[in-house]
Amino acid sequence: MSVALKVLRQVNAVNSLETHIAATMSGNYTTAGDPCSLVASNIKDPNALSPSLPGQVPPVPPSVEQASIGGYTADLIQAATLSGFALKFWTSEGAELGSGAYPAAISGGTVTLKMIAPKGA
Repeated sequence: MSVALKVLRQVNAVNSLETHIAATMSGNYTTAGDPCSLVASNIKDPNALSPSLPGQVPPVPPSVEQASIGGYTADLIQAATLSGFALKFWTSEGAELGSGAYPAAISGGTVTLKMIAPKGA
């Protein structure tokens, strides 16, 4: 997997849990999108910040919250299951990034994902 995921923080609201996840890219990109499984076992949580992540796609689908990738943009491609998500990248001109090694701006940058789930999901 060329997308490494790590919990950054979690906001515990009354009825929901908002999880912010850092995605760091490495290796090669394909125009099919880079697989980005949001299953809890694929997300590192080195500081035990996340008491629980949802077991299914929440009602509000996960999304890209912020991207620090040198002028490129990122989209999280939705899926029916948490294991089916993918990240796609676009140039500043709006064309999809071509297949091949990630540009340094992307591999050296970070994309932050946001997942909001009802408590108990």
